[in-house]
Amino acid sequence: MAGPGELPAMPSPSRRDVLAAGGGLFAGLAGGYVARPHLTSDDAPDPAPFAWVDTEWPYPDYDPGRTRNPPAESAPAADLTEQWRHEVYSGEPPAVVASNGRVVVGSPYADSGHVECLDAQSGDEQWSVAAGNSLGTPVAAPGDRVFSRTPRGDGFASWAAATGERFWATTTGDASQLFLGSGRQHLLYRDGHTVRVRTLNARTGDGLWRTTVELNGHFPAAAYVPSEDSLFVGMGGGVARLDGDDGATVWREPVDSNGFTSGPVVAGGRVFRAGFQRGVGAFDAATGERLWDELFDEALANAEDPQVARYYDVGAATGDALLAVERHGDDRAEQLVAFDAASGDRLWRTEFGGEASVSQPTPVGDTVYASVGTEQRQRLVAFDLADGSETAAWPLPTYGGAPVVADGWVFVPTYDAVVALH
Repeated sequence: MAGPGELPAMPSPSRRDVLAAGGGLFAGLAGGYVARPHLTSDDAPDPAPFAWVDTEWPYPDYDPGRTRNPPAESAPAADLTEQWRHEVYSGEPPAVVASNGRVVVGSPYADSGHVECLDAQSGDEQWSVAAGNSLGTPVAAPGDRVFSRTPRGDGFASWAAATGERFWATTTGDASQLFLGSGRQHLLYRDGHTVRVRTLNARTGDGLWRTTVELNGHFPAAAYVPSEDSLFVGMGGGVARLDGDDGATVWREPVDSNGFTSGPVVAGGRVFRAGFQRGVGAFDAATGERLWDELFDEALANAEDPQVARYYDVGAATGDALLAVERHGDDRAEQLVAFDAASGDRLWRTEFGGEASVSQPTPVGDTVYASVGTEQRQRLVAFDLADGSETAAWPLPTYGGAPVVADGWVFVPTYDAVVALH
């Protein structure tokens, strides 16, 4: 799947952020144009998309649709062994992408942050530049570019992937999310009951358009579909599809949510999202029609005590299945859950005990990879996509983040190192 892509939204907020977040019901009518887009420049050229090979992993969630689903050709051999380890000091799994024989790591440190470029075969550092120092700072490396936040965290910059030389930087202000799509850099700002979207040419930093969408809630996020040139924006109160060329609203649909959402993830013509204590759901990407909702039981959905709260992180999607992580407001074990993408029927659910943590999953062919950890044991685990059974596991030095699978390699960010297996 060569093609344009972009820096998907930053990783899901922490459990503390989720439980602290308020929220309300969506305000406004569904459908129609929310706001007339403002073209920053009438004669701005359409930015050229970034080319990439589908066995690479140039974006935080693999592709612009945030599917975390590379092709079967990316799958590693069954007998993986650790090849190298690169220490990090972030206190949380750093952002990792892999393309053009390089692994790019966004590592926040105690008082600063860095983007580090490593040789994918050896783990040797090729270059390092100062960058955003907030946990969860995303990186992307499509084509010949690397993108991330600027050192103070209030801007966005582009570097040469081969040398680390900076091309340009721009101020983003209080943008909640940074997201690349088809050569465009989208900045998302939460503003009361709305999401403001400011769009730049990712190759030059020049402004293209800006618009406002009424979507109540918290934590705006986006996904992009190159074949339709469409940007999908989600927040606690709903989902909207915008025209990538000028920001015009194609459709907008409300969601009855408790304020927190994960997604959108777009795959197989469907848009998937999840709401705090409200389960998961799917929309038709073309029309916005609600296709299905898989809700938690009524007692949990309406619980006032956050200690019994449950919510899903929409983790990955294939054409047939949606994978989500079931998380909790207390110390119960997290679980990996698979749903039928067309109907929403639950296909399987893991049964981890204790206080297990589960990362976002990565489905590749017939296998799903995820990091699973307890205080006693941290592992990279392979599951059978058909039934969720565990098929293999490899030790990790500490708690692991979401695995990146590219060209037969698996790169696992952990609390104190990036581990490369092949």
